[in-house]
Amino acid sequence: MKVLVDENIPLITVEELRLKGFDVSDIRGSAEQGITDEVLWQKAQQEKRLFITTDKGFSIHRE
Repeated sequence: MKVLVDENIPLITVEELRLKGFDVSDIRGSAEQGITDEVLWQKAQQEKRLFITTDKGFSIHRE
C-alpha cells in the first residue's frame, strides 16, 4: 500500500510502516515540507496514496 505521511507523524511510525512493507512517502526534509494540507491532499490523490495526518483541521480540505 502507498502512504503519504504529514510532517506531524512521528518518525517511529514511518519506520514501522516501512518495516511492514508499506511504500511510505515522508515529506520531512524535502522541498515539500511546510506545504499546505490542501496541496498535500492533492499530492496524495495524484499518487493514489493513503494520507495520514494528525491535523484536526484537515477535514475541511476534503472534497
